[in-house]
Amino acid sequence: MTTSVMQASKYPRTRRGQVLPLGLVFLVICCASLLFMFSAGKVVDEKLTVTNAADAAAYSAGIAHARALNYEAYVNRAIIANELAIAQAISMVSWLRYFEQGVYNVGTLDALVVQHLIVGGIPIAAVLSGTAYLDAWTGGSALSDIIEIIEYINALGIMNIHAGAILALRASQLATDVAFSSGIPQTDLAREVARRSDASLDLELVPTSIVGLAGFTSTYGRASSGGDARGRLADTVMRSRDEFTASRGFTHLGPNIPFVQRNVSLRKRGGTDLINFDEWQAVDTLAVHRQVWPCFRKGIPRWCDAEEIPIAGAARSETGADPSGGSGSYGRSSEDNPNTTSSALSSNEDMRSLGAVLWQGISDNQDVANLDPARDQRVGLSFFVWKPENTSRSAGRNPNVQPTGELAVFNAAAPGNRIASLARAEVFFMRPEVRPDGRRELASLYSPYWQSRLVAPTAADRLYAATRQNGLALGL
Repeated sequence: MTTSVMQASKYPRTRRGQVLPLGLVFLVICCASLLFMFSAGKVVDEKLTVTNAADAAAYSAGIAHARALNYEAYVNRAIIANELAIAQAISMVSWLRYFEQGVYNVGTLDALVVQHLIVGGIPIAAVLSGTAYLDAWTGGSALSDIIEIIEYINALGIMNIHAGAILALRASQLATDVAFSSGIPQTDLAREVARRSDASLDLELVPTSIVGLAGFTSTYGRASSGGDARGRLADTVMRSRDEFTASRGFTHLGPNIPFVQRNVSLRKRGGTDLINFDEWQAVDTLAVHRQVWPCFRKGIPRWCDAEEIPIAGAARSETGADPSGGSGSYGRSSEDNPNTTSSALSSNEDMRSLGAVLWQGISDNQDVANLDPARDQRVGLSFFVWKPENTSRSAGRNPNVQPTGELAVFNAAAPGNRIASLARAEVFFMRPEVRPDGRRELASLYSPYWQSRLVAPTAADRLYAATRQNGLALGL
């Protein structure tokens, strides 16, 4: 017992609990550190949320713009298809009128085919003769009546339907281009996407992007600043014609017989051409060409000059708002059957007079503004995304654990009192697979191969963000 008392007396009761104040101070420091770490972590989490929302918003806006460009490309293709349908309707009427005239002149064709032994001409003459017999058997005007009905159906129905479709397509294309060139639909979509991540987020389209969007596409039409700029679309339409529309013809030859005949042929030529953007002209001709023996000059026998004997010819046209005249090749009809072609054009009838009144000429259309083949066609959309700092879900604002007094060696406030991020999407042209001919396809609004991707913001984007952050560069 004595030993126990002596050992207990070594630690006086008055010295017990002195470590408690130090423990409490250490506990406060630990709690403050944990609170600061939690607050800093939440700020980082808020920053990541804003950054991810900015990327998602920019990418979504880029996808929307790419789809708008692809839609305009599909519209261009639809306009071309409807232009070709009008050309096909005119071609059909011209060919039927040519066939009608061939039926009525079949006697001349029969005589020439038999006289000059033209290979392949006999079946043609037989078809025309059979049609002539059938026409006479049904009253003598059945063929003309049927063709006239078809002609009115084409003029009043088919051609007006396709012309109306062109007007509607062009209106939708122009509305789409105007809207997306302003950046308004992309910004609205980007804002909605960002707010799906955090309802307190807001964004704005960087002004340099608006300039790029507005100058990326252009209208190519009759009222363009450099004059009528519809040549690119017109050339595409002409290159897209089917075989019947572009060149419908054949050649059957007769034998060369010494001192009787040479260069004998039966030539069918026909085609439909676009004349000066505002007129479709279709011509179909059939003629026999020959040189016979003899013709005398100063009493000396010689080969006669080449002769063209017209058998059948017809022409139809469709004029737009401002036809300026001119002529075409019509599947080499002008070159190979010049006299028959001239005669056909002299009796040409405009389908507008029959009711085809909606077609106004080759349509205006949208395409990329700079058609330089060496240009890398791409357009960017940059977005500045932010949220007010006082909406941050952290312990750094309420209560405020920001260091004060002599410990305030840094400012914990966000620049501009907002948590912000910058993101940029780029819309570019890339064919999804290699062309079968191995050639590189240039970017245009004729092919729907526009895509989107995220890229680094430009220096101009960063400069704009700095002005929105009290002059401080935005950390990305």
